Amino acid sequence: MKALFVAAAIAAGTTSLFAANADAAPFKGHHHVSASERAAIARSNARLKMVHAQVYADGKVTSAERIRLARAQRHHAALLAKLRHR
Repeated sequence: MKALFVAAAIAAGTTSLFAANADAAPFKGHHHVSASERAAIARSNARLKMVHAQVYADGKVTSAERIRLARAQRHHAALLAKLRHR
């Protein structure tokens, strides 16, 4: 009887593994990021944080600073979108 339960548990486990792999298969290529891409993302994120810190350093945001921050945000978002849809 114990062997029957063990066999049923193994069968159920392998069936769920195959089902999970079948669901994940279409998205397989979109989750691989190379080391150079990770470095580019890190550089872009660091630059965005630096610009944000500089803009808010004095507590007053001018229109030029707002434009500079928006440009850095757009640049970072474009990089992420480019890597996400390659």
